[in-house]
Amino acid sequence: MLYSVDSMTTRGASGLMLQRHWQMMGALEAADGMLLFGISTAHMFAVVQPLAYIIMQRIAEGWPNSRIDELMPWAWSPVAQQKAA
Repeated sequence: MLYSVDSMTTRGASGLMLQRHWQMMGALEAADGMLLFGISTAHMFAVVQPLAYIIMQRIAEGWPNSRIDELMPWAWSPVAQQKAA
């Protein structure tokens, strides 16, 4: 854990070195970081972007400014969605 935090925060400049047979850990952590970056990017495009598109579309269609709070995700509920349909 200390090696991970040191590698991410100082980019290895602190002089903390692992034993030779543990040094492959850095490459494995880099690969893990790239996988997590890819997963989080895919989540942004699959989930967050469509929600933003729906909200922006309703605003462009003339949604009243006084009711903008109703478009926010925390205001959505199954009852509100049934009334809108």
